[in-house]
Formats: sequence, structure tokens, C-alpha cells
Amino acid sequence: MGAELDELADRVDRLEQMVSRLTDTLDIIRLLASYGPSVDSDSHDLAGEIWVEDGVYDVDGWEMEGRGEIREMLAGEHHQPYIATGSAHQVSMPVVDVHGDTATALGFMSLIQRTSDGFTIRRQTANRWDLVRTDKGWRVKRRTNRLLNGSVEARDLLRATLLGSSTISGALTGHHEPGGRGYANEQVELFERSEGAEGNTMHGLPVVVLTTRGRTSGKLRKNPLMRVEHEGQYVVVASMGGAPTHPTWFENLQAHPVVELQDGPTRRAYRSHVLTGDERATWWDRAVAAFPQYAEYQERTTREIPVVLLDPA
Repeated sequence: MGAELDELADRVDRLEQMVSRLTDTLDIIRLLASYGPSVDSDSHDLAGEIWVEDGVYDVDGWEMEGRGEIREMLAGEHHQPYIATGSAHQVSMPVVDVHGDTATALGFMSLIQRTSDGFTIRRQTANRWDLVRTDKGWRVKRRTNRLLNGSVEARDLLRATLLGSSTISGALTGHHEPGGRGYANEQVELFERSEGAEGNTMHGLPVVVLTTRGRTSGKLRKNPLMRVEHEGQYVVVASMGGAPTHPTWFENLQAHPVVELQDGPTRRAYRSHVLTGDERATWWDRAVAAFPQYAEYQERTTREIPVVLLDPA
């Protein structure tokens, strides 16, 4: 009898969890579905309310921060003509994943406008919504919107979210095109083929493989670089052997900050930013400790060699 009661209790517990997930999913679908009617009825306040106070709306890299900026955009001269002539912001049924007090929703949005010839689709985008649970229910922490124009950014957004990444930068996809240095290409190929077991040193010291997106080509570029790690954090050093100009991979990540780093068998997406001040000085010392020739490289050039911190994406 005791075993039967335990089994029944487990089933009830699973049922309660299922109902909770379904309730959260329906609440999120309803919240996102309210966006279109709010915008098209010119109800800026209602539309802004789906975000948290400091929420972000990222439209093709243009970020509006906070409800105030989002409402200003909706009330602005570029958006109001759509409302005045008749429009429909149609949000598709999203794919929703709930993880405790956070969630993601993925789908599409069509902007349809009335014209003299009827109705025309003006814009079709991929949309990712990152949500948090608040005391007022689910709200949007960040909305990321990418035009479906064949760009890798839109495909990355869709793919990363479907793969369960916590950010859109979790899947760096595209075609890898080797660069001009044959020995570096061979090392990268060996490193990746062996999951970091071979081709993993230069000058007798460990290396990692950095993947960037070409600033103009959009192709993926891969470079073996000296491994500089401290307590799970990584930097990459744009020394180029003390050359007077920055390496191409550094220019790539300045244009496209999302990169991928492979250390041994572990591959992960990161968001890069160039260090300055005391933080750079601290990491420069760590870099020189890991690869002493960096100090010599700095003496060869008048440029300050960039030190780039990689934050997990």
C-alpha cells in the first residue's frame, strides 16, 4: 500500500509540474500575442508594459534600452505612418522554453501595411524573446529582431535558440574559409580533427583556436592563439608578433564581437571586448606569464597590443 501511495504522489507531482509549465507557456503566448494589438491600436503604454522597466529591444543591432525608449520609437515619426494608414504587427505562434523563472520564445513577426493596392508585407523578421518572471507575471527582458534577408545573423538567432543557447550568440554558424597562412590552417585542422589532442602547442606552450566572423566576407575564420586563462576566464592577445598593425582576427571581432573559442575538446561561444586601464594591466601580466615573448613583441611596436577578454555568451 505504501509503494502505491508513493507512486501516486509521484504522479501527482509530475502532473502539477506539467500544469505549471503549460500555464507558464500559455501566459507567455498571451503576453507576446498582445504586442500586435497594442501597437496597432496606438497604445504605446500597453505595448511598453510587456517589457521589464530596463528591458531591451534590439532591432538589427539598434538597441532601445528601457520602456521609455521603446515607447518613444512606437510614437515616433518613423513608426506612426504605419499606424495612420492601417497596419498589422502579426506575431507568429512562438516556440516557448521555460526554465524556472526565465524563458525564451522564438518565432516570426510580419509587418503588414495597407496601401492603395490592398495590404503589403513590409517587413518579415525572426524574433527571439528572453523573458523573466516578475511579481506582475512574465515580462520581456530582451527582444532580438533580425530581418529575414538571408543574413547569417538571422540564421544564427534561429539556430542558437532552437539549440537551447542562453543567448543568441551561442551558435556561430556559417562557412569556414581558411586564411592565408598555410601552417596555421594545418594546425587548426589537426587541432579540431583531434578535439585538441594534437596540434595544441606553439613554442612548446598550449594554444587555443579562436573563430571569428570576417568583417566584410561574413565567412568564419580560425586562428591558433596562445592560451591565456585564469580561473576559467580567457583573453586573446592581438600581438601579431609585434607587427605595426593589428591582426585580421582582431579587426574581425571588432566588427562582430561574438566569437568561438576551443580549448582542448571544449568549444564555446563568447562575447569579446577590449580591455583598458587596470583591467588590461592585470591581464597583460597574466598573458606575459603564460607566453613571455609578448613582452618582446610589445617592445617591437609603437601600438599598444590589444588584450581582449572573452565573456561566455
